[in-house]
Amino acid sequence: MKDPYAVTKQDLEFWSVLKIIFRSVWFEFKGLVVLFLLFASVSGILMTLAPKLLQEIIDGVIAGVFVNQSFWKLLFFYGACLLGGELGGFISWQFSNFIATKVEDKWRYAALGHYYALYLAWHDRRDSGSMGNKIEKGGSAIYAMMHELLGAQLIVSFITLIFVISYSFWLFPFIGFLIVLP
Repeated sequence: MKDPYAVTKQDLEFWSVLKIIFRSVWFEFKGLVVLFLLFASVSGILMTLAPKLLQEIIDGVIAGVFVNQSFWKLLFFYGACLLGGELGGFISWQFSNFIATKVEDKWRYAALGHYYALYLAWHDRRDSGSMGNKIEKGGSAIYAMMHELLGAQLIVSFITLIFVISYSFWLFPFIGFLIVLP
């Protein structure tokens, strides 16, 4: 397998950097990535079911068709969906934070290792403070890309969107098509 931390001059575009970072994440943390996606999927499913249960509760109350026990059962499942969805989102956020921090540390360590392995004449010609600052900014950018943009926000929201669109297609295919059309 290709070294997950190998970077060439051709890899300096955004999508190439993203691909390299995700390759290193998959190389180091396969199990945690699978757990992250599992908890994000659980969160997406439960947060998709919660509005349907609330709709059933409101429709039953308005129509007056509830038997006392079925109302409390639906209310319990509604609360369980909300709690489970938020808990799944929180756990996936924690996995994302852990993975992003570890990948950031590995990349910083790799960059510092290459930096310190350079010969002394190279260090004499350059300002070491500015090089350290660039390595620090690079590590912060990796963390921001992994956690803020992709892990904590985009992936969980995208998984929830997939479940909402598939649920819309299942209930009302025409409305589901209108959601996907734009």
